[in-house]
Amino acid sequence: MTNDKYLVLFVEGDDDERFFKSFFNNDPKIQYYKYSKKKKEEIKKYLQSIKRMSNFDYLYIADSDGKSCAERKELILEKINVCESEKIIVVCYEIESWYLAGLSKEDKKDMKIKKEFEKTDCLTKEFFQSVVPTQFTSEIDFMIEILKVYKKEVANTNNLSFGKFYKKMA
Repeated sequence: MTNDKYLVLFVEGDDDERFFKSFFNNDPKIQYYKYSKKKKEEIKKYLQSIKRMSNFDYLYIADSDGKSCAERKELILEKINVCESEKIIVVCYEIESWYLAGLSKEDKKDMKIKKEFEKTDCLTKEFFQSVVPTQFTSEIDFMIEILKVYKKEVANTNNLSFGKFYKKMA
């Protein structure tokens, strides 16, 4: 019998999974559950099964989508009433803001990002799309390149919700 601890991250979709796999260096003890296309009852059943296992824990990650973090958390608790409040991580605004938060000034210059930004707490997916440099063939390619140079310490100062998550994971 193993004493290994596992963490299940409930993520909205592929962009979130890509981000967290990079953040956690593809740690095999971290599993991902993409919930955006799942039924509420299916999510609840999976959460309940995780809670019954002593060597498993979870975090439920969601974009704030323009709502306050507290309001978004309340909506999740209403919908997924088996989720624990302290296990919910709200990304302000959307996961794309966390991607951009980890770029230093030098990285932005090297990638030929023309728009200026520093604090990313209110940046949207649409803003992210507007800063994708022309040398990238897709947003996904851009995200992958960002993750190659991503600086957690920079993101920690550029995005308040990332900073809270970063401290929680330390």
